[in-house]
Amino acid sequence: MTVTQYAAKFEELARYATRLVANDEEKARMFEWGLDLTIWGRVLPQRLPSYVEVCGRPRTPRED
Repeated sequence: MTVTQYAAKFEELARYATRLVANDEEKARMFEWGLDLTIWGRVLPQRLPSYVEVCGRPRTPRED
């Protein structure tokens, strides 16, 4: 699954987990935890504060 596909599926399912993604920061953390480990290792140290920033960070072609 690509990051783009994962983001789309995450958005689709996040509406059913409103208590887990109550604000933008919690949504970003949940999104990060679901990433593939090779991508997660590069994203997590950045501790991006919002979901939009985590999804919007530039990706290498291999990630997408």
